[in-house]
Amino acid sequence: MVEEINKDGGRFHGVTVLEGAEKIEIKPEIIIAADGENSIFHRYVDKQFVNKDRVAYGVTGKEFIQPDTSEIYFDAQLAPGGYFYIVTSLSGLSSAGIVLDANKIKRSSGEYFYDFLPKNPTIADKVKLSTNKFDGERHLFTLNRHTQDNLLLVGDAAGLIDPLMGYGMMPAIVSGYYAGKYSAEVIKSGDYGALKKYEREVRKRFNRGMSFIYHRIFESFDNKDLDMLIKIANDLEDRTNVDDLMARLSISGLFHLLNVFLKNLPSSGRLLAKSCKGICETIYRS
Repeated sequence: MVEEINKDGGRFHGVTVLEGAEKIEIKPEIIIAADGENSIFHRYVDKQFVNKDRVAYGVTGKEFIQPDTSEIYFDAQLAPGGYFYIVTSLSGLSSAGIVLDANKIKRSSGEYFYDFLPKNPTIADKVKLSTNKFDGERHLFTLNRHTQDNLLLVGDAAGLIDPLMGYGMMPAIVSGYYAGKYSAEVIKSGDYGALKKYEREVRKRFNRGMSFIYHRIFESFDNKDLDMLIKIANDLEDRTNVDDLMARLSISGLFHLLNVFLKNLPSSGRLLAKSCKGICETIYRS
């Protein structure tokens, strides 16, 4: 456990850690802070909390669904501001959980989890052979920077959790990789300017602006809106390749999108109005 940080001018030149009853002083060339969302190093950067806290509850087991697959379910009433998921790794290890917006729930996340299952018997049948339980809470925040002199913040300590889905493992792995890569460059060359590459890499790979917008939009949808969104997506998939349309707009793609939109009026108009409101609110709050 970190007990004291010594900073001389710009650089961090000493960290005192407590191991049992023994105090150990470390003289680091570079510090990679991976101590979570309540990192002791946050005192040295500008931390802005975002009023979108996530809470989760789930279970683990074996082979809930086919290996190397995942399923996500949205329900604005049973999983307010969030979703229910099932995932199974290649090894067969499985996890099922519910992720919720802490500002929208009135009971514990565990109660929402066990309320969700009996109302969705197909899902309940998949996760009945659970072995362990887990719960947790995540706070979304932004940092004005992820480096300072010889300090690099990674993963949850860097605030890289996805605002829409709450994912944190992939950003933690990727940011940890690049922190190690550029730290090795510095140790080899002695040029601490190489650490600026880490800041650029994090900002390029984890620009969360669109996720904040999507989160604002989705949290305003009720179940009728979600059903309509899925219907529009299915109708659009019948006419064009949605992945291509998202990656590269074309005249034919826009024509198909307009055709599906007009076909589903007035419900599609309501979705558009809520989406525009969510975008405007996100821009205003930022």
